[in-house]
Amino acid sequence: MGVPGSDIYKALFDLSQSIAGHSDLGTLCNSLAGGLRRVVSFDFLALVLHDPVHDQLRLHAVSANRPYKDKEIVLRADGEHFGAKVWREQKPLVLSPLEKEDAGSSDVIQEALEVGIHALTLVPLSNGDRRLGILGFGFSAPFHPDDEALAFLQRVAS
Repeated sequence: MGVPGSDIYKALFDLSQSIAGHSDLGTLCNSLAGGLRRVVSFDFLALVLHDPVHDQLRLHAVSANRPYKDKEIVLRADGEHFGAKVWREQKPLVLSPLEKEDAGSSDVIQEALEVGIHALTLVPLSNGDRRLGILGFGFSAPFHPDDEALAFLQRVAS
């Protein structure tokens, strides 16, 4: 990634300006993806929000560089799934390459591989102290973010 510190703050400011005022999650996700792609190269951005009534994590929006058929994905927030772990622990998770992950334990990994995603970086999404969900970045090739890139993605998601 290699973005100098002042450029990161400018990118965060520009990003906050570009996403302000969106009333639906689809356009918000697309605007967020557009702003982030200037700094981080990824193929899919997924917005997964927590439903406190049912204690579930639900995929609400996807922004992709290529055609993507929306699929309903709902995970128990108290489950053993890797997304639930990110939600509970509020720590990022990098899965790369997905082919080496235990695919038998996750339909999500199988679905990701079917649409050409070979790496995932998941960061907890929050608003101050309030947990909102997960921001997921999908990559068409194996991807291991360096510490600076991961810190930037975490800052964006907070």
